Amino acid sequence: MRPGVETPRRGVSTTAAARVMSAGRTHPVILSGEPGLIRTAASSRRNLGARHGALRLAVVAAFFVVLAACASDPDASPTPSPDTVAVVFQTASGEEAALQVELADTAELRSRGLMFRDSLPEDGGMLFDFGGQTQSGFWMKDTKVPLSIAFIDGAGTIIDIQDMAPLSEQLHYPAQPYNTAVEVTQGWFRRNGVAVGDTVVMPVYFATP
Repeated sequence: MRPGVETPRRGVSTTAAARVMSAGRTHPVILSGEPGLIRTAASSRRNLGARHGALRLAVVAAFFVVLAACASDPDASPTPSPDTVAVVFQTASGEEAALQVELADTAELRSRGLMFRDSLPEDGGMLFDFGGQTQSGFWMKDTKVPLSIAFIDGAGTIIDIQDMAPLSEQLHYPAQPYNTAVEVTQGWFRRNGVAVGDTVVMPVYFATP
């Protein structure tokens, strides 16, 4: 038996198969269960190829639909990037020092903080907004960049500044409740003349003491 040819089964006319072959068609395929119904292997291959082609197109189309949905859905990202805000420190001498910091104003963003970063811009950092007074502590677990942190009360006054060592699990917090905190590269406050008692100017955050 040649590939593509089946022996005629009971109920199917071998004469019909002979007529198809005599008409110049090759490799007759006799379909069981359909007496007298004959079609060529070449025709079957064409139909099978068409079905496979349609299936491939459907899969590709579905992929691009899902891709477009992910691109347009803001919830598709498990770790959204924080917004940035400008922070201006006003020193006792009247000088100003500005930062462009990332805003951590959700529990998820505050929990992640600056972990896993290999570096931090000199005039960058992160502002932690707790939405009210807190006594939460900070540690440096999984944080590879040495940092300094300023704790700020609701009036926008710095009540404490502390240095924090990379990867340390020591807790850092001020002696009194605070509202926000700013983390920067270690030594930034000292290099820019910013000290405890200085004030911070930011939109919205310190409108109410």
